[in-house]
Amino acid sequence: PTFFSSVNLKKLIDGILKRADKFKEFEFSYEAHPNHTSEDQLQTLYDLGSRRNSFGIQDYDPVVQRAINRVQTFEQIEMIHKLSQKVGYESISHDLVFGLPFQTEQSIRNTIKNTIALKPDRIAYYSYAHVPWIKGVGQRGFDDHDLPKDDEKRHLYELGKQLFFDAGYVEIGM
Repeated sequence: PTFFSSVNLKKLIDGILKRADKFKEFEFSYEAHPNHTSEDQLQTLYDLGSRRNSFGIQDYDPVVQRAINRVQTFEQIEMIHKLSQKVGYESISHDLVFGLPFQTEQSIRNTIKNTIALKPDRIAYYSYAHVPWIKGVGQRGFDDHDLPKDDEKRHLYELGKQLFFDAGYVEIGM
């Protein structure tokens, strides 16, 4: 939703809720792109009932980011994470992906180290699905041979899972 301006976010959500019956103590959550999220948008969404947000990080490695067309710095993500805390969000989540093109053991270690440093309340650690015939441009900036192979991808998953356990995170889903 943060591709919309704050004014348009308010119009959109107010319009949706105008005819909806909502629970007295309702709560919204949303996923935002760190490069397209401002403090004003965070505040607007909070004022409209959002208490949880999630940021699609994917990976912090610049080579991986360029390949998937998702370039964002740690500093950008740190800033938006801290702004979310300042606004009052009760839960902040970061979405990471393993099995991305050019990902290595070292790059996933760095990504997870950076993620843990920000202490998000939740972390989604997803497997990359290579479907260029559906996703288009974002998945055409690399070749199949740039992706970690089966055993490598499994190792990235297991490594990430262990690093999160070591940091005190608890697995609650698949």
